[in-house]
Amino acid sequence: MRHLKAAAMLLVAFGLMMTLSACEEEHHPAESKGGATAIVLVNFQLSFLAPDGPMAVAQGQVDPMIKAANAVIAAARKQVVPVIYVKDEFSPFQFAGNMSRGYAAMRFEAGSALDPRLDGSAGIYLTKDRRDAFSNPYLESYLKTVAAGRLAIAGVHADRSVLETARSAIALGYKVTVIGDAVATDSDEARDSALKQLKDAGAQIQTSDEFIASLSGGEKQGG
Repeated sequence: MRHLKAAAMLLVAFGLMMTLSACEEEHHPAESKGGATAIVLVNFQLSFLAPDGPMAVAQGQVDPMIKAANAVIAAARKQVVPVIYVKDEFSPFQFAGNMSRGYAAMRFEAGSALDPRLDGSAGIYLTKDRRDAFSNPYLESYLKTVAAGRLAIAGVHADRSVLETARSAIALGYKVTVIGDAVATDSDEARDSALKQLKDAGAQIQTSDEFIASLSGGEKQGG
């Protein structure tokens, strides 16, 4: 009988703890984000953009993507908007993964370098070895430092790294804009499908012109 009473008291105590915990969550909402915008440029690297790169995207997408990204970077300079370059950088000891990627973006190898056609001097550099840029904790730490609440994301591959990074950003409470003409992947069909998935996930899709207009105060809503 004593054991039954003890068990009942434990259940009551557990119930009270759960109720108190729920109340605390209700009165302590998730940390709010800042009001600034930051630009996150993902994987603009030779392994993915050069014609002979081991994971090259559709080459017809490359020049328009770089042109749009450079326009966004130029506008960011004028408006003093933070720019973050995020690069894949894989350890030579990731044997199976490196083989499956055709040894793309290996640390210290030429393919991991930023494509020289992109203006790479506007911000900070971070590295990652997973699709999601937020797998590097310094990304969110830096975004807090600059009080960013809105992220504009562009880069390679739209259906992988861009998609996973945008999904994480949305889950973390950021407002996300994807620059539709500044992303690329393996085919036009795959890019269109990725943009639809991004929109369905809660990202706003804008052209580079629309996003630049929004930086200067002339907000234009994308699809």
